[in-house]
Amino acid sequence: MTGALEIAPAEIVVGVPADDPVFAGHYPGYPVLPGVYLIGYADRAARAAAGPGLPRLSSVDSIRFRRPVYPGDRVTVTARLRPDAGGGLICTAVATAGGQTVATLTLGYPPAEGDAR
Repeated sequence: MTGALEIAPAEIVVGVPADDPVFAGHYPGYPVLPGVYLIGYADRAARAAAGPGLPRLSSVDSIRFRRPVYPGDRVTVTARLRPDAGGGLICTAVATAGGQTVATLTLGYPPAEGDAR
């Protein structure tokens, strides 16, 4: 490949249902969205940026939770993809709710099968 791979960032917005059953046990009396949901949202945003053919998520390289996500919040996730040295992709994502950053994430994706990057 002779040029830098450029993938436009993507943004998704997810409404967190106040009545989601996950809140009954996470945590009783203080319901907050489990962090694994934010990983899933970031993966969805990465897939929106990459389009079809993005391999399965292979690593969560870093995640920093900055504030809780509560029932009824609307979470916006912006994902940016760039190639890594091994031919895969790295996603950096920022999740916000109520205008505040709730998490920053770095996810890794392996090279696509047959990809000659």
